[in-house]
Amino acid sequence: MESFVSEFTEIQKEAKESGEDTLFSRLRKSSPVPVTVDPKDPMFGSIRGGYYDRDPNRIGMAEENPNTLAHEIGHAEFDKSMLGRITQSRAAHLGHMLGPIAASATGFIPTKTPTQKALALGLPLLATMPTMVSEGVASVKGHGKMKEHGATEEELSAYRRQLAKAYLTYAAYPASGLAGHLAYGAIRKKVTGS
Repeated sequence: MESFVSEFTEIQKEAKESGEDTLFSRLRKSSPVPVTVDPKDPMFGSIRGGYYDRDPNRIGMAEENPNTLAHEIGHAEFDKSMLGRITQSRAAHLGHMLGPIAASATGFIPTKTPTQKALALGLPLLATMPTMVSEGVASVKGHGKMKEHGATEEELSAYRRQLAKAYLTYAAYPASGLAGHLAYGAIRKKVTGS
């Protein structure tokens, strides 16, 4: 993902120096919320790129990357709907982070019936789904924004590659919960025999 980010950063620098109207500047003007670019923003201690924050209703960016901005605009636009507000809530984010931990921990719980097994694993993993929906919708909306503001086919292709890689990081959460559940279940069976 780093190469896509630096590739666009160089394009943006060249365009900025020439005074050219850039894809980033067009996207920024279309944003429904203010956009700040500040690599010293405290949020970037743990993430790189950008984020949409409902409160104080803004997009924060570490650098001028049109891919990231389009995706974050997708979040801001999705937040206008009830589904967006639910899937992008703090509770949904918390569920995404804690769901895999809970799924792993349920491996220690002896289950007797298929229903108990499905609930022990399924409910914690379902907690990750709102974030998966939110990220997918934001990416699709961002792709539309890129097209709307004149992205070339090459830029759209780079967007799709970057966001597909980013989406896989979110998909890794439920996969890690499943792996933890299976590993802890195997340990429990070995130790207790059940």
